[in-house]
Amino acid sequence: MLAGCRDVSSSVVPETPLGRVARDWLAAHNRDEGHAMVHFTMENRGSGPMTGGQMDSIVYAGVRLADSVGRLVPVKTLESSDSTLSVLFRSADGGTWTAQFTPVVQPSLVKVAVTVNRIWIYRGGSSLVDSVPDSR
Repeated sequence: MLAGCRDVSSSVVPETPLGRVARDWLAAHNRDEGHAMVHFTMENRGSGPMTGGQMDSIVYAGVRLADSVGRLVPVKTLESSDSTLSVLFRSADGGTWTAQFTPVVQPSLVKVAVTVNRIWIYRGGSSLVDSVPDSR
């Protein structure tokens, strides 16, 4: 089900273990539905115990983000290593976002932590050096 959205990111997101997680997350995010986010959350589940409430909270946060941001299109890989993958995205409203994917030491609720931030580019700026993360 989620594999259908993988081609969107194939030229930007590297073929690495973290890249596969990033593609799966992007596919679930862009589907903007609870079922897709549940599937991603189950695949990304760590070895630590997770209650039903924790699962619901993670899924709800993912769906709420997808509802508020809308579809994301990968633009550029900012960093790729065994310990971090950072990808630049563009949203439908022209916003610029980054998502960072980082493996988590087990036991934990998740295998890979996903951190998403909006990047604000100041007028006249020409690179991400001129940006500041959203403080919300």
